Amino acid sequence: MDKKQIAKSNAYVAVAAVLSANESDVASVKALSDASDKLTEHNLEIDTHAKTQASTSGASEAKQVALEKLADGALEIAAAVHAYAEAEEDFELAGRVAFSRTALLKGSGATVAARCRGIVDATAEHLAALADNGVTTAKFNALKLAVKSFDGVRTLPRQSKTSRSTATKQLKRLFPKVDRLLAKRMDKLVLQFKSTKPAFYDRYKAARSIVQAGAHNGKVVELPVATVPVPLAKAA
Repeated sequence: MDKKQIAKSNAYVAVAAVLSANESDVASVKALSDASDKLTEHNLEIDTHAKTQASTSGASEAKQVALEKLADGALEIAAAVHAYAEAEEDFELAGRVAFSRTALLKGSGATVAARCRGIVDATAEHLAALADNGVTTAKFNALKLAVKSFDGVRTLPRQSKTSRSTATKQLKRLFPKVDRLLAKRMDKLVLQFKSTKPAFYDRYKAARSIVQAGAHNGKVVELPVATVPVPLAKAA
């Protein structure tokens, strides 16, 4: 979230805290109680989307670790297969596994995975004959597993970026909704408490002034509110 959104989000929580602290007054007007629950719901949504937007999932790091492990295993087996092919004068097979590390890792993750699957296929065709070159069944199975593992994580950075982008869009949608909820419903419903419950009314107006200040100057307001209040219990 940007500074303006952070300031407004803090202020929304301050308003919710005032309503929670005056639960009996709020509950006496059903429309206000319903609006208070909706505010708390939106506050929780904002908190969730803000955490998603700010998250660093480690997806890129996981992809890089899997890629390096795959490259190590693939190049080791490819080199052994290449040596076997040269000894057998099977130049077509040699060409299928002739990769430097740079050549193997060139291009997209999908392209790298496809090259490594090609090495797996070439190895599988001659596995029985490759034992003398140090290619064991265990190494071969480890390479297959490395390909599968890399396939499982190679799209995670893109997915993480998409999640953050979606969260940003949802936040842009939520702030106008909360502003409208406060201005068009809650402010009007709280007005009836001005004379009957002046302390509640004054605290509510003070919290609302924080919202309005945050909307204009974008300053992050430090509030003595540590958590988002839970929805008020409905009367039976």
